[in-house]
Amino acid sequence: EGPPLRALDDELTDLAGPVTVGLDVDYLASLRGRLGFAATDRITLYGTVGYAWSQANVSLSLPLIPVNLEESIDYDGLVYGGGPVYKHPGNLSLRLEGLHYDLEADQAGNSDLEIDVVRAGLNYSFR
Repeated sequence: EGPPLRALDDELTDLAGPVTVGLDVDYLASLRGRLGFAATDRITLYGTVGYAWSQANVSLSLPLIPVNLEESIDYDGLVYGGGPVYKHPGNLSLRLEGLHYDLEADQAGNSDLEIDVVRAGLNYSFR
């Protein structure tokens, strides 16, 4: 015999079937400032911080009981991160950036959302 909650969970799974929970982020946006310093003549290191907002759809499905619940949730909060920029000779530069989004649900009772993003970029400077 397992703990009572485990037994209850097993009974619900037997009754309702496997529960499926989904999260689909519709959009993720931010408005950030960036501050950096020249580490070498070609490499700049920078940090960034700002305000972020998002909207996501959360779904719950119980296949043996015809229940499909879906809710759209708005989030907002802080985004921060940083990375290096490498200035290639000429007009090109390469950028690597890591960002952490720490977002709170606008509606009480919903879970908060944390998202980590890593991206690379190639920039061309018109000079």
